[in-house]
Amino acid sequence: MGSSWVPDSATSPFLSHVKNPCFHSRVNNSGGEDTSIAKGTATTYCLPYFYVSGSFHSGAQNLGQSLESHPNVIVDSGSNSQFWAEHDKKMKDFRADFLKATSKVLKHSSSSDISSSSSSSSSSSSSSSSSSSPSPARPTTYSRSAPVIMEHSLSTFPFYWSANIKAHRSFAATLGSCYGECVRSSETIQLTDLPAVQVVERGEGREGDRTEDGERKEDRLAERTKGNKDSSTSPSTSSDSPSGTSTSRGVLESTSIRLKEARHKNVSNCMEVICYPRARLKDEDVCASADLHVLEEAHVPMLMHASYWDRPPYMILVVRDPIDRLYSAYMNYYHYWNKYGKHPEGFATYVDEQLSGLRNCTERRGGNVRGCLLRFETYGVEEEAVFFHADQVMRGTYSLFLEMWQQFIAPPFWLVVRGEDLESNPVPELSRIVDFLGIQKVPRVDPEAKEGKEAGRRRRYQARSLLGGMKGNGQGDSERVKEGAKEEMNEEMKERKGGAKGEAKGEAKEEGRVNRNPKHQTAKTEQINDFISQQALDNMISALNPSKMLKDDLPPMLPKTAKKLQRFFAPFNRRLAELTGDRKFAYSYAYSFSDSDSLFEDDGKEEKEEEKK
Repeated sequence: MGSSWVPDSATSPFLSHVKNPCFHSRVNNSGGEDTSIAKGTATTYCLPYFYVSGSFHSGAQNLGQSLESHPNVIVDSGSNSQFWAEHDKKMKDFRADFLKATSKVLKHSSSSDISSSSSSSSSSSSSSSSSSSPSPARPTTYSRSAPVIMEHSLSTFPFYWSANIKAHRSFAATLGSCYGECVRSSETIQLTDLPAVQVVERGEGREGDRTEDGERKEDRLAERTKGNKDSSTSPSTSSDSPSGTSTSRGVLESTSIRLKEARHKNVSNCMEVICYPRARLKDEDVCASADLHVLEEAHVPMLMHASYWDRPPYMILVVRDPIDRLYSAYMNYYHYWNKYGKHPEGFATYVDEQLSGLRNCTERRGGNVRGCLLRFETYGVEEEAVFFHADQVMRGTYSLFLEMWQQFIAPPFWLVVRGEDLESNPVPELSRIVDFLGIQKVPRVDPEAKEGKEAGRRRRYQARSLLGGMKGNGQGDSERVKEGAKEEMNEEMKERKGGAKGEAKGEAKEEGRVNRNPKHQTAKTEQINDFISQQALDNMISALNPSKMLKDDLPPMLPKTAKKLQRFFAPFNRRLAELTGDRKFAYSYAYSFSDSDSLFEDDGKEEKEEEKK
């Protein structure tokens, strides 16, 4: 993949004093040697510090917009470039797309991103950065306010085949070359090579080749042609030329169609028998030469791992119930509902076709589900013909991709978030996300501050009054309750005033100690800087737009369609729950099926069971 992909480990390690992964480049943007590095003026590039990904219609896009509003997060032209999923995009362009962001990162990091409270712990890491295998400071030692770069292309995470070609360019190149050979070979087919032409010459024309009176079109054309040759009048001026021209055109068009069909069939057979096997074999040979397993290792995660070396990025994965996400994608993308219909019945037809394609692939491949999900259209013409190669169904098999991602970027660098939780509980989820990233935290939300201190006190006093009333008996109880409530209120107000004075005195003493100790003063300042403002949090929530994030307002899905999808996604959901350690990622239906259940329904069996009912 070339030396421009990764920084040179011996001369340009990631800068240990910068929180964001940044490095000096030994290769310039034109692909040549950057000799300026010897003079100490090498170009510095920064890669994204973290990625927000998942799938469209899961809430990932909203989260990216929300984090873009965070004061510590920087975006650039490469932040939504779909670089990792599109094979024709180059690393030199990707890193150049973050030059503006790099300038901002380096400007803030001119001294150091490492917090003073942990400078001693990071000094050992900095001193080792000149070795061949530098070990940067631990993420927890960096200042929370240091700027970091975000990349939020949604196609990065699910590396089904069309989003994974970057790791399999040899396959694409071989297949393309072979396709050209097949086309050139098919162009040698002539009309005389077609069985249909030979049949007509034997007088055995098809019904479709006859006119209304039973005469074959070829015979009539021959008679007209013969007549035109004997006639002194040209065909264009002949009295019967309009009908003759029309008939001739119809015969020629019919013949042309048959010829195109024959050539297309020849190309398809050539691709199936020669090209696909040849391309797969070439791909396997290239992977083997790099000591990589073609199915288990040669994927986009491996490329990202190689590019980040020992400074892996933080990965935020946003998921949604794969059935709801699939339905939403179908109803919102014109090319799906335009073919099948924008209604539950059309979606049912689409699902049946997509699942049938996957089932046929697994049957042809001896039950190799993983291979069909990762390399679907590489297996032949039949898979290639499936509408959009079942990619929207594949996007929902989250655990398949996550498990393979974590082979190259360790689990501690992953945070999996449900779009449903972002929608229903945005502040706690955003708090969890920014804390994971090590950037400034969101303000703590005090329930009393939200409803007003006086309202909170009033609510507590009413509860106490109610409790006092429950204890009373007989007449005059209500008066005693009122008096008791007043006494409690007065006592609490006195306690609050006294407590406030005591806290003020304690804070004054502490402040005096801090003022006399510069270390304490710096630590207190850093603690304050650990949080963003309330206004910044409000901006993040507004950008997240939780009230409309997953609101599709779609008609109910057909129950039979929902059951088919539940069966298919259940094992992937259960595995996601295992990987995250949280059963909510399985979604409720996942445990209605067992590991022994097939991914695909037996339609005949289901119909018989329904008939019995």
